[in-house]
Amino acid sequence: MNTIGPVSPASVADFVSDKLFGKDPEEPGSFIGDLSRFNGVYSGPARGQSLKLTVTDNDTTLVVQRDDEKPVTLKYLNDQWTNGQQIYQFVENNGNVDQLRIDQVYGYYILKKSK
Repeated sequence: MNTIGPVSPASVADFVSDKLFGKDPEEPGSFIGDLSRFNGVYSGPARGQSLKLTVTDNDTTLVVQRDDEKPVTLKYLNDQWTNGQQIYQFVENNGNVDQLRIDQVYGYYILKKSK
């Protein structure tokens, strides 16, 4: 597999898993609470590089954006957030959200929120 070609390894893995297991039929829930507490810039190491994500809310859900890439809308599901392929879990310490953990199946990243 050409991991630097036009199709990313994640796209191939998602395609294969969708064919084998089907799409996730579970409906997203509604988050009850203050979405703005998740807003911020989260950064940390990922696959030998530095990853920086900006999280914002649009009054009903969260939106994640990496650099100048297209923003991705997240869905709330079972106390965590997802874009369908990845799981985003925010960690709270002393009443403040200060960490974002991303599970991509093929990679797990822990990003810290900038102060």
